[in-house]
Amino acid sequence: MMMGRKTSITVRIPIDLLDRLDAYGESEFGRRFDRSLFIVEAITGRLNGIKEGAHHG
Repeated sequence: MMMGRKTSITVRIPIDLLDRLDAYGESEFGRRFDRSLFIVEAITGRLNGIKEGAHHG
């Protein structure tokens, strides 16, 4: 039985990196990291929108 292929994007963040982010707080690195997360969320949202559009179209 063939199942439809499910596409998923996984972003792995090491625990020690999260600890370092807590230590940096509102440093330049922290702000840059927030921006990159925002970009990842925007791209993921766009991909989800494309997939949903394909199902409805």
